[in-house]
Amino acid sequence: MSGRSRRLVFAITIAVFGVQTTQLACASRAPRLEISAAPSLLTSPVDGRLFVVLSKNATPEPRTIIGRTGMDAAPVFAIDVEGYDGRQPAMIDDRAAAFPVKRLSDVPPGKYVAQAVLDTNTDVKSVNAPGNLYSAPVPVSIDWPGDSVLRLQLSQRIPDEQLPTSTNLLRWIKIRSNALSEFHQRPIYLRAAVILPRDYDKDPIRRYPLRIHIGGYGASYRNAEVMLQKDGPFHKAWMSDDAPRMILLHLDGDGPLGDPYQVNSANHGPYGDALVKELIPHVEREFRVIGAPHARVL
Repeated sequence: MSGRSRRLVFAITIAVFGVQTTQLACASRAPRLEISAAPSLLTSPVDGRLFVVLSKNATPEPRTIIGRTGMDAAPVFAIDVEGYDGRQPAMIDDRAAAFPVKRLSDVPPGKYVAQAVLDTNTDVKSVNAPGNLYSAPVPVSIDWPGDSVLRLQLSQRIPDEQLPTSTNLLRWIKIRSNALSEFHQRPIYLRAAVILPRDYDKDPIRRYPLRIHIGGYGASYRNAEVMLQKDGPFHKAWMSDDAPRMILLHLDGDGPLGDPYQVNSANHGPYGDALVKELIPHVEREFRVIGAPHARVL
């Protein structure tokens, strides 16, 4: 190799090394979020989806608004974790999935309330599902100067599921679905709310038509509590003298893979069959439903 060729190779090597060094330096200065867990919360490693949300407000808690859309939505970042024990922090950086910004370093400077959530529930695909872990909301000031690190600790666990307390107008259902359990090869449950007509308990003979209500994408069966808030529009209409008397079955939009839309699916399983052959018959046995095709409406 000639002297000129050796100098050219040397120059290229130095240039490449310089580019790599610059990239490493930039990476080391990139902002990151480090999430650990309180030792008492994880007795063995888990797999799941780790979220961090940066909200402008402390109320409601940031974790409860994950999923809201729009360019003014609170920035949310997420990664998958495998074998996570909480002792070695998981790291969220510019490689994480992000919304509505493109990456973590795009978050505008300012004051935020940060909260982390570890979603490990495989039966209810909601970040606020029973058993999931979350951190306390923490006020933070973000400016990303140089090597910026924000540390959060998962310190709390969403309690195991308990059905809300029934009232004279509202009853709760949770039944094991044989069809879905066979499909998913583990116990899968159907949840629903039953809203009863006014004076249901005063007339033990009268039977009622059944209205099956799908709340919309991701709607929880517990939305029935909101619907029945006193002085709300639904409550006023439901309790009025001229309201048609019926029983309302409010379905749940949380499944193992998200909202199953209450239809049979190669991914979600036979949710349509489970609704028609298991849940509706159960409701018609437990409550005074007419139980005929002409008395059912979806």
